[in-house]
Amino acid sequence: MKNLTVLEPVAFPVHVTGEPTNITIFKETHDGKCRFTVSHYDAARIRHRRRCPTFAKADAVAEKLRKEVKIAGWDMLAIRGAEKHAYERAKELLRPLNITLDLVAYQFVEAAKILQGYSLVEAARYFIQRQSQKFTPKPVPEILVELLEDRKRTGRSKTYLRDLKTRLGRFGKKFQCPLSSITTAEVEGYIHTLDGGPRYKNNFLQAVGTLFGFAKKHGYVPRDSEGISGVTKYEVRRKEIEVFTPQEAQAMLNAANPQVQLALALTCFAGVRGAELGRLEWNDIKFEAGFIRVRAASAKTGIRRVPPIPDNLRAWLMLHRKESGRVVAYKNVYNQYPKVAAKANLKWKRNAHRHSFASYRTALIKNLEQVAIEAGNSKAMLLTNYFQLVSQQEAKAWFSIVPPGTQQTPAQPKSNDGFVPAETAELTT
Repeated sequence: MKNLTVLEPVAFPVHVTGEPTNITIFKETHDGKCRFTVSHYDAARIRHRRRCPTFAKADAVAEKLRKEVKIAGWDMLAIRGAEKHAYERAKELLRPLNITLDLVAYQFVEAAKILQGYSLVEAARYFIQRQSQKFTPKPVPEILVELLEDRKRTGRSKTYLRDLKTRLGRFGKKFQCPLSSITTAEVEGYIHTLDGGPRYKNNFLQAVGTLFGFAKKHGYVPRDSEGISGVTKYEVRRKEIEVFTPQEAQAMLNAANPQVQLALALTCFAGVRGAELGRLEWNDIKFEAGFIRVRAASAKTGIRRVPPIPDNLRAWLMLHRKESGRVVAYKNVYNQYPKVAAKANLKWKRNAHRHSFASYRTALIKNLEQVAIEAGNSKAMLLTNYFQLVSQQEAKAWFSIVPPGTQQTPAQPKSNDGFVPAETAELTT
């Protein structure tokens, strides 16, 4: 056993080494007892102290430090104790990777800044999981071609296909890169630059979402791709519903040519939508049964409905009735409405002709469920937008609008809703 008996010197401090380590033993009194402190400096010029109960132990510590400096240099004193063990463990862990500790520290710090508090290990696992997913990157224009073919094959309407092609065609011109490389921030930034209101931008965003959904299904983007889920939608503020007065409707109908006249009358008095007009044929107008057949394939909601033919609409239809063919030949008759309104010295109000039908019909029969079925709207929308918007007197005037020189003379009393049963209605001029 090593003899630890060492004679205590008379004078303190005891200088074991000089610069740069300055290993020195100090003696001090604490709580009436003597104790000894070994002080030294490391390579970073940081001072370290170690207290010992006896001079013999302090001398042993100082001697060990002196030998380490002599054998391995001053740098050996940079780390000691727990720090030394941590350093040795770190070197052992890094040995298979053949990478230095300082480079690891640098990369960790940079990654931690990017992750902003998230676990580096979890981020690495997520990255590997996503990279391991098998997908085939494909440019946006190529995916769009496939999407349109798919939707056409599954029977989507020409209007829907045209809308999809127009919106995503613009998107494809901006992003001709693989869809998988487009970030949420890039999509959001692009939508923000579009000209148009909140509803237009939301509809555009929905089209982009359709593209991402199709691409995910066919393996062109990763299965866990965010798509547009992280893009904030725009707030659509509800506008005050506008309607035409009976006098305004009469003036526009009188100023319109036969095709526009038919389109206006069908929307004003039966609530037929613009897209539905383009698919409506004369054999869909059941004069004897007293209703209009809006086929499911033509309806916006995809649900067939049969709005009734009021007496005044029958009068307008009879002016131009044919046995077969399309009722309205215009590809997009809506473009003609502002011209007709200007001819009648009026300002066209967007969608006000259909809003007028729902408002006046609701005021006339006060049966929201029936009007919802006839117009293809929800009861909640009718209650929010159209209920109590116009008076019953105005509603009666609205459904009394007939071609000039025409008078309604029903063969039997009107029903409670103000309509004559269509199969017995007669018109006299």
